[in-house]
Amino acid sequence: MRESMKRRSTEQAHAKEYTPGESLFRTGDPGGDIFIIKKGEVSLSKTDPQGKDIEFARVGAGEILGSMTVLNRNSRTANATAIDHVSAQFISHQGFNSLVASVPGWLKTILKDLSNRCNTANENHIQALDQIKGLENRDVDPLIEAKKIAKGLKVLYTIKSGNRDVEPMSHPRNVPREI
Repeated sequence: MRESMKRRSTEQAHAKEYTPGESLFRTGDPGGDIFIIKKGEVSLSKTDPQGKDIEFARVGAGEILGSMTVLNRNSRTANATAIDHVSAQFISHQGFNSLVASVPGWLKTILKDLSNRCNTANENHIQALDQIKGLENRDVDPLIEAKKIAKGLKVLYTIKSGNRDVEPMSHPRNVPREI
């Protein structure tokens, strides 16, 4: 079974090369395809309102891009740009579907759910970073503002998870609960 899966995945993967500064994809592009980085480094960024790309992560050899969109076909939520020469294996959405055709439906449902939850967590993380960056130019107490942001994220997580009875984040010791 392993050998046939390996053969099928090799049949579905296509080599792609990217030069420094070349885009693998941009925010809003259709999702669904996977990039397995074999060599080089890729910058992941978001574009701010002034049109400047703000890097929030880098990925390199052995890492996968696109796993968040392959199951749910959502649009890309970030920009991916080659930092140096990048070699990648590209698997299309259709190729991925043929690879997982024998996976039980219930497992696909679980994977889609996990993917959606990760997307929500990423969006919340980026929103929190944006809020924190917005504080840099204001005369405020960063600790108080950070507590407000954390409280807001807790509410968002609880609402989006659909379970209002769950306590999603533990409360740190020695930090007042009231803001």
